[in-house]
Amino acid sequence: MTCADSLTMYKIEMKVQGIADSTIKNYTFLIRRFIEFNKIENVENLEPQHITVFKNSLLDSNVGGVSINCYMASLRSYFKFLHEQRYLSEDMSLLKTCKNFKDSKAQKIRGKNQTEDSDEQTGRAITKTERKLLIKTALRNTRPIEDSENTIGQRNALMIRTDIICGMRISDLVTLKVKNFKYDKENEEWKLEYTAQKTDRKVSFYVCNDSLMNDLQAYIYSNNLSADDYIFLAKHGSCMTSQVFWETFKNICKEAEILDIAPHDMRRTCATMLYQQGVPLKVISNRLGHANTAITEAYLRIDENIDDIKTVKKALMGIA
Repeated sequence: MTCADSLTMYKIEMKVQGIADSTIKNYTFLIRRFIEFNKIENVENLEPQHITVFKNSLLDSNVGGVSINCYMASLRSYFKFLHEQRYLSEDMSLLKTCKNFKDSKAQKIRGKNQTEDSDEQTGRAITKTERKLLIKTALRNTRPIEDSENTIGQRNALMIRTDIICGMRISDLVTLKVKNFKYDKENEEWKLEYTAQKTDRKVSFYVCNDSLMNDLQAYIYSNNLSADDYIFLAKHGSCMTSQVFWETFKNICKEAEILDIAPHDMRRTCATMLYQQGVPLKVISNRLGHANTAITEAYLRIDENIDDIKTVKKALMGIA
């Protein structure tokens, strides 16, 4: 079987299993790059040395360890599918070769064993000084976005602010659409509603930050976006992938010389800021889209019982 045909079958199987479209798109893109790099036409020609050579090429190109591990994860998924469908022999050497990169170089941006969706108990909150520096650094990129009136820096800074304020997973941040934001006239507050890609759980909460919502609305208006459009545009009006945002955030952190944080720490920062202002556990848990408060306790411990929009609004004032 050709690699092209097998990749088509792999995408169909992923879809049947209910894997998120963004994950399927990201995995197939990474797998295709591996196949094209090694110039492999048929799956029967796949060998462990192809993986080793490809990984070394990524290292030589200064690709970060987190990115390399994303490649390895996609290849493991692909090779597992090929074995299950008996497109490959029973030799499991391909799977065994797809090991995560654990060298210290992989930790330039703290991402040890951490995926873009991870809810690990490691990590830290980003300080106010660091938040300002990240946004300032992001804005230095003045290149225009294709088919947009905004610069790449404006988009990236707004994504950072949105994630810190809303506490979203990166997979949900990059797929935000205009229609996910709804204005509640009764409470005179913007509400964010979306379905989490990792858990398929519906998340709904008040944003409670006028500055962010004013800038988001201006960004949406300037790009002439409609309800079904993605907010954070990449090329040709498509949404940015999680992998691309990981790389973008890594580069911003490197330029800002903040090397011990990862994108997931923006989510943790939101939870920490709310806690420090006395917002209760159940409110924070709901904002993060956790199944229960026990998961939120992995981030922090809260025992106050304040639960209204004004409290959350005060907590988020001036965060980003």
